[in-house]
Amino acid sequence: MEILNKMSEPPAQFVCPVLEDLLSASELHELFSPFWSGKNRPVYSVEERKIRRKASNRESARRSRLRKKMLLESLDVEVNRLRTENRRLKNRLCEATLHCQALQTETDRLLAEFLLLEQRLGGLMQVLINSMQLEL
Repeated sequence: MEILNKMSEPPAQFVCPVLEDLLSASELHELFSPFWSGKNRPVYSVEERKIRRKASNRESARRSRLRKKMLLESLDVEVNRLRTENRRLKNRLCEATLHCQALQTETDRLLAEFLLLEQRLGGLMQVLINSMQLEL
């Protein structure tokens, strides 16, 4: 019931006595309007514009140098990573080359052994054929 009584009361009025006492309506409008809006834009002298432009250019150059420094650092990291990867791949290539040479040596040895055994088999077959012909 108490809640219903409070709802029937008129809404509270909020005032901002500080602003009402200190600032006029036009000053409040100027305070809350955007900085770049038409006639309210501050007017700077030629010297002030030059100083502001120089400061802006200095800040832009500083940011540009910082971006360049960060890019160079990331490129250095990438170069180091690629050098490490290159060394690793060269080592693997060397190992593969050595393994290939060892396999080639083994292949040559096995081929020589095959030819020798083939020659011996041919000789034995000839002896067998000759002995069979003698028996007939």
